[in-house]
Amino acid sequence: WKRFRFFISAGILLGTLLAGLIFSGFFFWVYDFKVRTVNIEIKDLPAGFEGFRIVQLSDIHLGSWLSEKPLQRAVQLVNDQKPDVILFTGDMVNFTTSEAWRFENVLHQMKAPTGIYSILGNHDYGDYVKWDSPAEKAMNDKDLQAFYNKLGWQLMRNSHSFLHEGNDSIALLGVENWSVNKMWGRRGDLSKAISGAEGVPVKILLSHDPTHWKAEVLKKYPSIALTLSGHTHAMQMGWETGNYRWSPAEWMFPEWAGIYDSKGIDGNDQYLYVNRGLGHLGFPGRVGIKPEITLIILHKLR
Repeated sequence: WKRFRFFISAGILLGTLLAGLIFSGFFFWVYDFKVRTVNIEIKDLPAGFEGFRIVQLSDIHLGSWLSEKPLQRAVQLVNDQKPDVILFTGDMVNFTTSEAWRFENVLHQMKAPTGIYSILGNHDYGDYVKWDSPAEKAMNDKDLQAFYNKLGWQLMRNSHSFLHEGNDSIALLGVENWSVNKMWGRRGDLSKAISGAEGVPVKILLSHDPTHWKAEVLKKYPSIALTLSGHTHAMQMGWETGNYRWSPAEWMFPEWAGIYDSKGIDGNDQYLYVNRGLGHLGFPGRVGIKPEITLIILHKLR
């Protein structure tokens, strides 16, 4: 009987602990935004971009937000970082563009002197909805483009732009969603996005799914110094302390959160940063993995 009492007590204790974690994930951590600052050194970075401040956001998933108030706090945190540019790496909505309309005024408050640029994630295409007709789905896509136009954000769809600081420039590339896993889609065309920007020595790529980095970027495009992705949410649960990190996300994604680097085919460093996501999807909370606002500061490699 004593042995059974021990197992019963241990089960109750474990169940109470798990319930406490889930409760905290629902009511506290889900909107406990964390600003993560990352300094990245890039060879051949133009002098005008020394100290250039990038805020990266990803996976807002507006369909999961219960009110505007927490998003307002997130927007204020973004502006507090005094970004030179804001880059959003996809998944604005869960299923349909209509989820976004009520948040237009809040998102419109984000500001950066060099602009705000965005790409689409796998959820933004309306692929997870049963539409009555192809025309209805096409209208959903047009509505999303119109939403970005109202915000004043530049939506990049296999295209590029140039960021300027004085007489110096770097190229910003943005691709449609591209994943090693075909169920998430392969619309991205990096060769199309980079066409016309080949002569710019430093390029930054926005690509929603981090598996794109090893599959294409490292193999073919050594001039892309930095790739920014999201998609994983770091599974919205895990443990990060000191040098130890764990999340179920690592069972699906070799690169699931934070900074990664590798030598490109020309021997220079190429970086990937995977944002943990600002919003949530499925599980309406976060346990051990806080919603993220990333501040990336560029430096010239010395």
